[in-house]
Amino acid sequence: MLEAFSKQTANKLPPHRATDTKIFFKQVMAPPYHKSRPLITDENKVIKEWLDDQLAKAFITRSTSPAAAPILIARKPGGGVRICHDYLRLNAATIKNR
Repeated sequence: MLEAFSKQTANKLPPHRATDTKIFFKQVMAPPYHKSRPLITDENKVIKEWLDDQLAKAFITRSTSPAAAPILIARKPGGGVRICHDYLRLNAATIKNR
């Protein structure tokens, strides 16, 4: 059980499963695109470090997709930051899976 919380396990994605999620759109449309919000230099540095880390772990891959969602920085009360994504437009265009 403790292995599930190890750094080594946390730095790998789990295998694909039959329950992997698919996103279906309400209608045939261009993928939602939203221009990035202006960020200060420190925020750009944090996002670049996060992206480099996620790419190195293969959690994300480079994309040429026309879809885009803004990245936001949320400051934690105890210090540090959390990377967030604004999927408002994507969520509005998808069929709810309930």
